[in-house]
Amino acid sequence: MAYLTGFVLEKSLSVDNIFVFVLIFSHFKVPREYQHRVLLWGVVGALAMRAGMIFAGAALTHRFEWVLYVFGLVVIASGLRILLQGEKPPNLEDNRILKIPAQAPAGYARISRPPVFRYTTGRASRDAAARLPGADRVN
Repeated sequence: MAYLTGFVLEKSLSVDNIFVFVLIFSHFKVPREYQHRVLLWGVVGALAMRAGMIFAGAALTHRFEWVLYVFGLVVIASGLRILLQGEKPPNLEDNRILKIPAQAPAGYARISRPPVFRYTTGRASRDAAARLPGADRVN
């Protein structure tokens, strides 16, 4: 019974993630041809950041045991903040993180360039390296 419960829970969480991906892609207007690549690199980046945070947290708690109390206070403060805020929808227009891409030059805000990786003459090459000034195309 525990296996079945875990299986159903994992399936429901994976379906929930699909809805989150759809919301994010629709909000940022990611074209369908780039969605797989954006999702792949987003997952890879999230795993790398999670691993970094886990190792940094483990190193901090191993060296400074009192950091556990700080982490606990952060969790309690976050829980209280969520409890006291209620069910009001987030205001994405005033989000500081979402304003960062708007400050980039106009050419960076569009999705009109070729993919990051491309396959040419039997090997993968970084398109970004081929775009450097004075660099020849990588073949």
